Amino acid sequence: MSRPTRLLRLVLCVALTLSFACGDDAKGTTPTPDAGSPMVDSGPQRPPRTDAGPIVGTGVEGGACVTAADCSEDLACVAYSQTLSVCARGCTNDSTCGTERCLTYTGELEDAHCTNTVREPFGLCGPTDTSVCAARTCLTFATGIGVCVDICAVGEDADGGVPDPLPDGIVECAPGQYCADGIVQQATGIEGVCVTRAARGEDCGLEQGMLCGEADVCAPSDATNLTSPTRCYQDCTERGTVCETGQCTDFRGQIAYCL
Repeated sequence: MSRPTRLLRLVLCVALTLSFACGDDAKGTTPTPDAGSPMVDSGPQRPPRTDAGPIVGTGVEGGACVTAADCSEDLACVAYSQTLSVCARGCTNDSTCGTERCLTYTGELEDAHCTNTVREPFGLCGPTDTSVCAARTCLTFATGIGVCVDICAVGEDADGGVPDPLPDGIVECAPGQYCADGIVQQATGIEGVCVTRAARGEDCGLEQGMLCGEADVCAPSDATNLTSPTRCYQDCTERGTVCETGQCTDFRGQIAYCL
């Protein structure tokens, strides 16, 4: 799957699922991190797949599938979870994947597939990208695409403060970043995501690591074109809000912003 296609899918997912990721408390359905690092196939090589007959599908790598017949030639249909399977390059061990790794999310050898390791922050990841994060968490959305993020500590624990030392998997944000709440489904009540604050009028989006202030929303610069650049605009969804500049523009009955 091409990067522009995957990026568009992520932008649409973040925009629509999170009501354009506005401020510290994202609205709408909150995404959940993936189930953790997939199991490395370090045991015996798997036997040939029983469904590895003629493959006549057109599904590309990372595309959703039900059986191998949905995938294009040389791709297998591997399970990521009980509800999601994707077309991927099946493998037996790391040596069959070149520079990538042979991993399985289910623990079943028949679901082992070549998986890219993403090292840059906010890089695309997830089952529909057939990639995992190195030293970061893949924050995966309902579509199966996600971003590699640093999980940080927000709020307070039972003792009234951020735990010291920090639990495994939770880090301190880099200088210039802050720990944004309301994005990840919290397991302990303290998980946030390290992001940078975008000023009104600046580009924004979780895939860029940039979120808007509390009074703004991250929305398309052209309300009629979902592929237009997303920027921070004043939120006028609440009735009675007066726009400091521009006119209050409704977007599909979900939000309104001053454009």
